[in-house]
Amino acid sequence: MDFKFSENFSPNSKVWIYQSDRRFRAEEVAAIENELNSFSNKWTAHKMDLKATGTLLMSQFIILLVDESEHSASGCSIDTSVHFIRKLENQYGVKLLERSVLLFELGGDLIGIPLAELSNKISDGTILPETIYYNNSVSNLNELKLNWRIAAKKSWLAAKFSSVPDWL
Repeated sequence: MDFKFSENFSPNSKVWIYQSDRRFRAEEVAAIENELNSFSNKWTAHKMDLKATGTLLMSQFIILLVDESEHSASGCSIDTSVHFIRKLENQYGVKLLERSVLLFELGGDLIGIPLAELSNKISDGTILPETIYYNNSVSNLNELKLNWRIAAKKSWLAAKFSSVPDWL
């Protein structure tokens, strides 16, 4: 995974991940990258510029990053980012704030599994402990690099596998 966008940012930089319910088309990717660049360059907290950046990974994940070693993101600045994300949702006809769908790599594709269906997908063997899971609950740059794209068994999902019968 290329994290070039995060060069010169502290490993403790705050991260927000917004997962789209579909992959963005090539022409959308370029436009979104421009909008993320523009937003992050103007993002402030209490009239102080934030050291921030944004990127689109894998044409499906919008990442916002703030190096809080200089200025912390405040409640108002976080609200501003959520308004920006809602604007993108409306502009591109996607869901970015939906947290009840988990993304996994299955057969080389990114597949969304609604949380309500997770137990069934584990029981029927669709999701295995080794299945790659995108852990969007990471909160800083170091966690993003180390614990975002991981085997399901290395995430909070590990407890879900203990209920799977041994014969599966």
